[in-house]
Amino acid sequence: MKLLCPGVIFPETITLFGAPVFPEAIPPVLEEKIRQAELMTTRLEKISAHQALFLLKNCLSPPKLLYILRCSPTFSCLPSLQAFDETIRKCAGKIANIAMDDMVWRQSSLPVSRGALGTRRVDQLALPASLASVHSAFDLIKQIYPQVDVNCIVSPAISHWQVKSISQPPILTLRSTQKAWDILIVDQHYQTLLDASSQAERTRLVAVSAKDSGAWLNALPISVLGNLLDDNSFRISVGLRLGARLREPHVCRCKKLVDELGRHGLSCQLSAGRHSRHPALNDSLHRALISCKVPNVLEPNGILRDDQKRPDGLTLIPWQQGKALVLDVTCVDTVEETYLRGSAGQLGYAANKAEELKRHKYRDPDGRYLFCPVAFETFGPFGNEASSLIQ
Repeated sequence: MKLLCPGVIFPETITLFGAPVFPEAIPPVLEEKIRQAELMTTRLEKISAHQALFLLKNCLSPPKLLYILRCSPTFSCLPSLQAFDETIRKCAGKIANIAMDDMVWRQSSLPVSRGALGTRRVDQLALPASLASVHSAFDLIKQIYPQVDVNCIVSPAISHWQVKSISQPPILTLRSTQKAWDILIVDQHYQTLLDASSQAERTRLVAVSAKDSGAWLNALPISVLGNLLDDNSFRISVGLRLGARLREPHVCRCKKLVDELGRHGLSCQLSAGRHSRHPALNDSLHRALISCKVPNVLEPNGILRDDQKRPDGLTLIPWQQGKALVLDVTCVDTVEETYLRGSAGQLGYAANKAEELKRHKYRDPDGRYLFCPVAFETFGPFGNEASSLIQ
């Protein structure tokens, strides 16, 4: 600025469209954003937890700072960024009603595609945002001031970024894309979490990072669409996804110990929730087929398995090759002892194993039907046949 405008005196706290022009102006601007975030927290507590987190994730945390992150070198003001993150951390903990300890927060602040909530930390985003912004404006900077060496300007930031990501910078054609810088830092944090996890926690992390496992966090939380979770269901869903403490340890009716993570109920034979999720899945598939103009019935008469139980669904019109489709739905626990070792090394292992068992159990002597086992896991992954059917 001094080279472009010699002799002109600028106040150190000057901003341009809300973005700090000089490094000295960054802390006051961030302090104002922190005050706004604290006010926002008190207001989000008054609405549904599911809707509150959706607004926090998509509108009121990093999105409120992204313009400043891209316009100013805010990564040089780490304490202010961490203070903003701490405010968001407390807000997310209050909304979900879970203990947001360090390990839970580290996972929570990753993208949804990495098994988190998507409430990104701005101290992680500051460097990728600044680097992408400078590279995308490279040609414009050269037009305004041809003598400037942009590579010299970004060199300190790139060195800082390499320390955080333990990677080489993206290729030149991608350096103007924020995701190209961000994803390498994300992958490093995700790998660190995996390396520090036990077998059960590693299995959970891999499962909740599956493509479809976080779809519910991206869906609009609207009651008329059936997408809005009540506060207690939302608390449990978030806690299971993040591996957070959900309840006090106690002994179940089946005489087994229920730990503070509360996962025993996902596979307990006496759990009421374990039985209610089955008709809920059946109903969802039934309504999905109806919306695709495929009439179908639940638990059709006249079609029996070897165990004398009826399958869960039958289409009333041919699905393929002139044959009706028979469906049988199941939901298995990802971290149940039977599947734990296989699930730790293979995504969707438990669901695929359940689909194999269903196909082996089912008998179709006349060859009149097409049979499709539809298996889901409690932590999100679909079986291969379930995924193919839904797609």
